[in-house]
Amino acid sequence: MEDSKKKYSTISLELRAQIVNGNLSPGTKIPTERNLAERYGVSRPTVIRALNDLVNEGLIERRVGAGSFVTKIDPPKEALNFGLLVPGLGRGEIFEPICARIAERAPTDGFTLSWGGTTRGTDGGSTILHAVESYVKQRVDGIFFQPVEFDPELERINHDVIDLLQASQIPVVLLDADYKAFPERGDFDIVGINNVRAAWVATEHLIKQGAQRVDFVSTPLIATTAVSRLGGYRLALTSNCIVLDAEWEHSINPEDIAQVQQMIASGARDIMCVTDEIAALLIPILERLEYRVPDDIRIVGFDDVKYARLVRVPLTTMKQPCAAIGDAAVDAMLSRIAKPNRAPREFLLEAELMVRHSSIRPWMEG
Repeated sequence: MEDSKKKYSTISLELRAQIVNGNLSPGTKIPTERNLAERYGVSRPTVIRALNDLVNEGLIERRVGAGSFVTKIDPPKEALNFGLLVPGLGRGEIFEPICARIAERAPTDGFTLSWGGTTRGTDGGSTILHAVESYVKQRVDGIFFQPVEFDPELERINHDVIDLLQASQIPVVLLDADYKAFPERGDFDIVGINNVRAAWVATEHLIKQGAQRVDFVSTPLIATTAVSRLGGYRLALTSNCIVLDAEWEHSINPEDIAQVQQMIASGARDIMCVTDEIAALLIPILERLEYRVPDDIRIVGFDDVKYARLVRVPLTTMKQPCAAIGDAAVDAMLSRIAKPNRAPREFLLEAELMVRHSSIRPWMEG
């Protein structure tokens, strides 16, 4: 039986999509809790949790003694037009399939999609701001926005963008991360993975193999998701009765041999990198220092980009469900348009641990 949390997300997403697409029309009775539990192989509390989410979104109503029914949703009279604002497009591989899935949904869900300002460049964010202004002039019905990362001025750029978006009162769904670092919370819906749990799983994977110390590696310029991943890493150590040492957390340039050498000299042997890119850059530096992966040092990455499988030592990593994130983003946007005054929500999907050679201790192989 699959993990109940994954099933909960699956039930919510599939029923939401059927309702929004019109496959389940207003007044239609939803299958019973027992039938859904049997269909998805989960407990009834898991089904109830999924149905309650749909109730909170106004998509279904629960009638005592009768069951759950689809509520009436008034469709827009004209096709909706959404804009994509994704500075990360072209860097890494996570956002391409997410945006592709959003585009795939356009014909069936009755909206058009505009692409613009999808690359950051080196212009201090002016390209992105220009794209926002263009979308406002077009009077788009909603914008999918991935906050700027890996930029010395990311905080200023993101807040300039947010100021324009809030002034326009255009519905916004954030992709992957909030524009504010945890524990602060912005004003828009967010669709991404459960970064805390994913980092917990990645760290736990190393601990289960006997690691009594796990080091966390990020870079000075990183997405706000890194803070959540750091929290999950710390939680995994604490829950395994490992006392965290602040020296185990590193913000370094993974291509700087001196910084890497200093980290290894401090005792780092089991390492969780906040992204696959950092892990892929770190491995050849370790080889130059004559450390072998995984014989001497074990490494786990994050995201499951292509080169996670193509590097000389295939990389253990947390795989993001990109297509499902795209689906959830569309569903969140349509729900936000239907009920614009509801409080900001988070749609967090589960990442999957992909175990490969980089993290396996030699004595555990075979």
